[in-house]
Amino acid sequence: MSDFWTQLIQYTNVIENETSDIDNPEHLLSKLLTHAEHEQELLEAQFNLISTTTKETLSIVSQLQNGISMAKKLLEQHEQLRMQERKLAIEMKSHENKAELIAQEFRTTVKRLNNTARIIDYLHCLETLLKYSSALETSLSTESLDESLSIYSKLAHLTGLVLDTSTEHLRSYSVNLTLYWYEQLKTVIDSRMEKILNIIEFPYVHKLPSSHLSELFDTNRDKLKEELNYVLKLRLPNHIKHDDVQARLRFIGWKPIPLFIQMLLKGFIIRFNFHFYGKQKTNDRRKVI
Repeated sequence: MSDFWTQLIQYTNVIENETSDIDNPEHLLSKLLTHAEHEQELLEAQFNLISTTTKETLSIVSQLQNGISMAKKLLEQHEQLRMQERKLAIEMKSHENKAELIAQEFRTTVKRLNNTARIIDYLHCLETLLKYSSALETSLSTESLDESLSIYSKLAHLTGLVLDTSTEHLRSYSVNLTLYWYEQLKTVIDSRMEKILNIIEFPYVHKLPSSHLSELFDTNRDKLKEELNYVLKLRLPNHIKHDDVQARLRFIGWKPIPLFIQMLLKGFIIRFNFHFYGKQKTNDRRKVI
């Protein structure tokens, strides 16, 4: 069946649904004609749209031309947008490169800043060590032992603080400086201790009345306490290796001999070596038989 008859049958079905008076042929034809004319107007209206801007009727050709023009404009705009996108991509890449350079400069600056801070700390530490050393030299020249030991205590404390520094030179210098002034102070204190021990005639190798020795000790008790206090104040930092802070015998539980005991034993050691290893007549086995 052709489209013509199919469409005509559709018109008839529509008329039958809209009205019940289909027995009158003239009335039916009139309805069919009216319906066909109405549909024709609707179809023609689709080919003659009214412009939304000018309110004029546009033909299908004009509509196609307008559509093509709009499509061209859209393509041109799309191309412009693509060009702008490429320019923006180039600019973004340029900004990224600049940002990377700035970041590198920032990292370099931070590194230099940290190194500068370390250098400043290093120089401050050296300055403090030299200041303590100069002050110790001055105080020892004036025989101010209390002040000397106070300064030495600060020096030893600073040496302990720089133990964890990554600058080996600073660690070595502080340790050597501390050991140097330890030996200097030890020599001074040892000399003073030897004098006071000689005054009380220690070690007691001569046959003297006990009352005389007690009198000597009581007379010089305060002086001996003062010298003992100086000896106890003279200490090395824990991490510094020295003969005075190492056990003479390498057995578990053995500890180094305190400096004060070493000073007391000094007189005995001298006399022992003189008696048994010297060339004098005291080196005679019959003395110990």
